[in-house]
Amino acid sequence: LSQSSFDRFLAVLDADRERAGQKYEAIRNRLVKFFEWRACRFADDLADETLDRVARKIDSGEQIRDFTNYTFGVARLLHLETAKKQ
Repeated sequence: LSQSSFDRFLAVLDADRERAGQKYEAIRNRLVKFFEWRACRFADDLADETLDRVARKIDSGEQIRDFTNYTFGVARLLHLETAKKQ
C-alpha cells in the first residue's frame, strides 16, 4: 500500500488527519476482535489485510457510502477466504 493510497484512505475517514488516525485505530481494533471472535490465527494480519483491500478500492476510485459496513463486508469475505485455505 503506497503512502498516497493510505492518505486517501485516511481522508475518507475524516478531513482532520488526527481524527482520521483515531478512527483508523478504532476500526482496526474492531476488526482484530472480529477475527479473534472467529478464532482466526493472525487476527492482526487479517485486520491489516482488510484495511489494505479497502484502501486499494478507494484508491481505484470506488465510492463507499457506508464505510463501516463495507469494511466489515470485506472482513467477512476475507474470513471465508482464509477458512477455505485452512
